[in-house]
Amino acid sequence: SIVSHGRSVYYNFLHLSVQEMLAAVHISRMPASEQISTFDSMFNDARFSTVLQFYAAITKLRTSRPLLSLVPRFLRPVPASIYDLVRKIIRKDSRVLLVSILHCLYEAQDTALCQFVKERLGNVLDFYCTSLTPVDSIAIGYFLSSIAVTISSTKEFRVNLRNCSLGDAGTKSLMQSICRSIDPHSTVNTHLNLQLEMNEIHEEGASHIAELLNSTSIVSLLWLNGNPIGDKGLQTIFDALKQNKTLKMLNVSDCGMTDTGVASLADALHINSTLESLYINGNGAITENGLICLVETVSRHSGLKRLDIPWQ
Repeated sequence: SIVSHGRSVYYNFLHLSVQEMLAAVHISRMPASEQISTFDSMFNDARFSTVLQFYAAITKLRTSRPLLSLVPRFLRPVPASIYDLVRKIIRKDSRVLLVSILHCLYEAQDTALCQFVKERLGNVLDFYCTSLTPVDSIAIGYFLSSIAVTISSTKEFRVNLRNCSLGDAGTKSLMQSICRSIDPHSTVNTHLNLQLEMNEIHEEGASHIAELLNSTSIVSLLWLNGNPIGDKGLQTIFDALKQNKTLKMLNVSDCGMTDTGVASLADALHINSTLESLYINGNGAITENGLICLVETVSRHSGLKRLDIPWQ
């Protein structure tokens, strides 16, 4: 990050090395064509991601002329098309390199570049079985919030974060990053298919998912199956359904739900009329009485078109 105070400019590169920062400065001073070819030769280098993040932070200065005039001349970047670099990386079809791209987007804070990446990706952001850190989650959240207004309300954008070792910390970072960047007063409804299956999400992580459902209209399909959320965590999500008007499908199969969770769900379905598909199979602790309560609620009050329940 770059902070200006009066005529002074401060550079903060938290958790990253000076050596990689200097490499990024050196590359940014090369002729534009050489910058791209240099990165092209670094794709398989373990330090590529860090250098690329520095490069994104440094080169974004060229979009701010007043700030650029305060930067020492030897640090001023040579204008180059980062779009060419991003295009090359996406063609590599590497999930590790794709994480690097999203970190760059976060550093550059460039929504036009986010849209460019979305167009190159098509309608899928796929990190299936890729181990992601909470910092990675922040970058992913920024990207999703930046493209939210351009996601069609009729054609879904699928985000596959299945089995990515998010845990509660990564889930919190992802949800908070999205919420920070989304205008809470926006009325734009998007068709985001968010797959969070098998990520060791517990009660804490579920509370942050509930905050997302409460404060935004970005998600229409939500997959939480295979997470040990439990009744208390599920209750926070079900409570969010009482005011959420955009979620069409919810999968909480195999999430540790009991009759207590079913009661919270039934209470929410008395109010929610927009949920169309609900999956709760795999929750073996739900009794026959709990299922009867839920089925009665669905038949009387809910707009559900599909309900998958545990086999007894």
